[in-house]
Amino acid sequence: MDLLQEYNKKYHFFREITGIAMKVYNKYRPGLLESAYEAALKYLLEQNGYTVERQKNLPYAFDEGFTEEEFRSIVNTVPKRFKRITKVEWRTNNPLRIHFDVVSVSGITTWWFRLDFNKEGHFDENCYWYRSNTDSEMHLAVRDYICDELRPMIRRRNPTATPTSPEPKPESSSSGRGCLGAIGDLILLIIVIRILLLFFGSVF
Repeated sequence: MDLLQEYNKKYHFFREITGIAMKVYNKYRPGLLESAYEAALKYLLEQNGYTVERQKNLPYAFDEGFTEEEFRSIVNTVPKRFKRITKVEWRTNNPLRIHFDVVSVSGITTWWFRLDFNKEGHFDENCYWYRSNTDSEMHLAVRDYICDELRPMIRRRNPTATPTSPEPKPESSSSGRGCLGAIGDLILLIIVIRILLLFFGSVF
């Protein structure tokens, strides 16, 4: 057996895992939650004899002086303050990126917006937003509410911090469709890389 054949045999699982990941991508396409792709990929890999462990969410402790649990508890109070918000979701493993579902004033239709407070792993009051309803400014009111709730906590625990009032940032997407597609592709790629690294480590 020459070196190329030996190499292909030894690392055949790379090609197999990539092929399974592409099956998931071709069937479900971009736009779903990361957890949906992850569950489908885990199921297919196990059907092919692989031992797969789902990724675990580890709690964050931010330098600004609050924990992930404290941040989530504040965000979860948003629907009590803003009655038209019907759902709060974290659609990625980053707790600083939040998705909100909103019912229209008429109560007939729904729309959504997202707030992204993440800046290189740190909390940033000047967050980015994405929304499907460009006529509403509710995303700014929710942003201000979250920041107002966090500021006293940050001052108590980090006296040197100098929180500033949020400044508007341009939206990356008004409809969100193109953004969802790019995010779906990136999430699927990250999942594949993680699994490859897991098996690559077991080889050595």
